[in-house]
Amino acid sequence: MVQRRKKTLKTNLTPSRKNRRHQSRQARRLAESRRLDALDEMSTRCRRAIALASLLEACGQSPGAEPLAADMVTEVGGLIRVEVRAMQALLETFWREAAQ
Repeated sequence: MVQRRKKTLKTNLTPSRKNRRHQSRQARRLAESRRLDALDEMSTRCRRAIALASLLEACGQSPGAEPLAADMVTEVGGLIRVEVRAMQALLETFWREAAQ
């Protein structure tokens, strides 16, 4: 005689399947949390890059201001590049997780 597993009345799932469903729900919440963290980090990086670019722009528009030294412009450009590359890496992570 074959024994049948008892199913819960409300969901009609066996206890082990109910656990799996609960675990997948937790995984989805964790993934959503990671996506929100990545979006928040991208927003922060974007604001930094915009602030650096705005400072460069403001230095060039001031009447009577001395032009910036080439090494200073190069350094600020490097900082902007760091922020943009970090945003690119975050986007790649974001899209990879979204595809799963």
